[in-house]
Amino acid sequence: VGSTRGRGVWASGPKLRVPGREAGRLGGGLCVRMSEEVFEKDVVEFFPPEELWASLKGIGVQAEGGVETVLGAVVELDSPMTIQPLCVREEGSTELYGDSRLDPIAVDADGIVKVMDTFPSQRPVPSLGGGIGYGAEGVDCWELQEPLSDNCLLPLEDTGMGFHQKGW
Repeated sequence: VGSTRGRGVWASGPKLRVPGREAGRLGGGLCVRMSEEVFEKDVVEFFPPEELWASLKGIGVQAEGGVETVLGAVVELDSPMTIQPLCVREEGSTELYGDSRLDPIAVDADGIVKVMDTFPSQRPVPSLGGGIGYGAEGVDCWELQEPLSDNCLLPLEDTGMGFHQKGW
């Protein structure tokens, strides 16, 4: 994750859990402190507050057994951080978008599990034509560059458009 996107804050409190076979091999209950710098527009895996779980349930997203975390993009670094929950718009996609069904939510730095390796980008809004920089609005998106942990929920937002209709 690059460090040129603005001011950052160190998230020193959260613990990163080592899932599955690695945890068993390393003694089961291994936790390590996260010490990565967090910047605005970084994608983070975090423990969501109860109100986010309620909002997810309200839009029909069910967290199945073992799911503990979700992905979000840091909107503001003030304490507590403001994070926009993310989603994918196609099954199997690694392109992450802000979930338009959910509002940004306040999360303490202690709730951050890890900073994800992503490639930030923008996509043009299909109905406006042109390209970014030519009068068209852009939508922030992030290409996920690493696999998700087994306990991370990534909702699917159906925008009603097939890939061929998106204009990119």
